[in-house]
Amino acid sequence: MILEGLIPALARARTFEKALSLGGRSADFSLVDGLRAPLLAGLLTRKGGPRALLAVVATGRESEALRRSLASYLPSATIVEFPAWETLPHE
Repeated sequence: MILEGLIPALARARTFEKALSLGGRSADFSLVDGLRAPLLAGLLTRKGGPRALLAVVATGRESEALRRSLASYLPSATIVEFPAWETLPHE
């Protein structure tokens, strides 16, 4: 499912727009899981925003879920998911 159109709708919320305005500098965000992917996608698509982004999550399951979610918001983006640190090269 493609969700690109949801980001402009979310940006109408004052707090979401404020978070997007911080995209040009280093920032930490605390938010509910459901807003993680839209905010990251919004930061990447915002004019003058970052061209690349590193998202660190706690588990492989979270990483896979975030990758799938980001692909829904940014279908043309290249999304790279690194394997879990405990995964051996031959696995």
